[in-house]
Amino acid sequence: MSKYAEVWNLSCPRADFVRRAFVNGTIAFSAQVPGVNCSECGNTWSGHRVLPFPCSSELQQLLRETTELQPVVSLSVFQTVKRQLETYFADLGRDVVIEPGDVFVPGNWSIPSIPRHDILWPILSKPVISARLTQLLDQSSIAMSKLNIARVGHREPTDDIPHLTNGEFDDDYFLEHGTSMRENVGEFFLIHITEPITYQPARFSQSTTCRECGFVFADYDPAAFGRVSSELRRRQVIPKNEAPSVEVFSHFAFDGIMVSPRVYEAIAGLGLANCIAKPIRVSG
Repeated sequence: MSKYAEVWNLSCPRADFVRRAFVNGTIAFSAQVPGVNCSECGNTWSGHRVLPFPCSSELQQLLRETTELQPVVSLSVFQTVKRQLETYFADLGRDVVIEPGDVFVPGNWSIPSIPRHDILWPILSKPVISARLTQLLDQSSIAMSKLNIARVGHREPTDDIPHLTNGEFDDDYFLEHGTSMRENVGEFFLIHITEPITYQPARFSQSTTCRECGFVFADYDPAAFGRVSSELRRRQVIPKNEAPSVEVFSHFAFDGIMVSPRVYEAIAGLGLANCIAKPIRVSG
């Protein structure tokens, strides 16, 4: 049960894709597990977990070679990759179940404007925070990984966007003049969500999981999901059993992340720029 009477929902300010990417940048990860076309259950799928630890350079190379040839592979190829990764992590004392689509840190961050904010959103569900903000947080209770800053543009985040190609910003145009600045913008860290709260009505207890690829079959009702999500957002509330007593988590009904009052106070103390913050009541 939650120890909080209230949590805070933090999310990226509304903007079109071009403006959002100009201000927040994009992240490419060092390695990704391929998706799978499962011959056992008949599903083709890939998840989107970002695992907060790296894999070896040899395994990174294996994953790059595998996904470059084919981003979705057969069940036998996926199981071979899965065994190699799980054996590697087991030897390090880490119990990990690899899923299709998993990616590994470090993330390589490219941003067309100078990162002036303490919280940024290259991934809408996983914010990036500045080094000075990490100093105000209990790093032992929040999973985070340091980003590699690949390229930084030379413009201010409030500047107009002057150069578009086919409706999208031109990476090279924004970034070519600013690469030397990457040593001067400080360190930034990606927040990892270890407590995601997903939509799980009682009937999901009847769900089954493919024993070969891990795909979950459930009696999912999109209309019911929409009604529940809309009602929680309208009332700005979540049930107590959906508010874990951790510093940071995500909730299916809300964009962005949920944070404890203590984390909110730390972020608010730096100004809450580039962030929408809403108090969410914990009921029950």
